Amino acid sequence: MITRVTKEGGNVVCDRPLSSLTAYLPDGDYILTLESIEVWRRKQRRSTRQNSFMWVWFDDLAHIFNALSGEPYWTAQIVHDHLCDVLGHDDISPIGFKVHVPVKTSRLSVTELSDFLTRCQAYLAEQLHMNAPLPTDPDYLQFKEQFQ
Repeated sequence: MITRVTKEGGNVVCDRPLSSLTAYLPDGDYILTLESIEVWRRKQRRSTRQNSFMWVWFDDLAHIFNALSGEPYWTAQIVHDHLCDVLGHDDISPIGFKVHVPVKTSRLSVTELSDFLTRCQAYLAEQLHMNAPLPTDPDYLQFKEQFQ
């Protein structure tokens, strides 16, 4: 059973009473130990606004890549998939094979998505020698106008 515990201003609030957490136990004496309780901080999922900015940026990058290459190949989805793939990581599968795991932006927190977009900027700067500001940057419109 998983229960949510929140601590604010020194007060701890549990989403269900202790009696409901122990209701399945038969009568008897029990010792509750903290060692058997796992606690992890819930992460705040990426915001809708942040997600929208990401897709605007990927769409603008797709237009820029198409303008630079002269080919109408790039779309926001292709830019997204490419960056998620190249910025992914290698892992070992349960049966011992090395596998490449792309980034899944839908599973990122606000902070993780911000870090991912910063890594995208670094990748574009390193691989394409392109200083690509994010839509929230003051010089974004000037950057975008260079390729129109």
